[in-house]
Amino acid sequence: MRELLGGELVLGEVFVGAEKVGHHYWNRLPDGRDVDFTADQFRPEERVTGGLVQEVPTGGPLRCREQYELLRARVLAQLAAHP
Repeated sequence: MRELLGGELVLGEVFVGAEKVGHHYWNRLPDGRDVDFTADQFRPEERVTGGLVQEVPTGGPLRCREQYELLRARVLAQLAAHP
């Protein structure tokens, strides 16, 4: 998404109660709107907090590369289908 529309990569922390259980990335568009295609993965008791802008590595992510490529292909297909 960020590659196509610009913006920033944002990193937050995931908590259950007071315990940190993970982290989560999403995109922030140039106009300040947050876009998160995977927010529905969290259970009701999990909450994402914070949101620090991250330095984006060139060439895409090394970790979870398959998921990244799949999401990228789906976004491109949707954009092509709805010009």
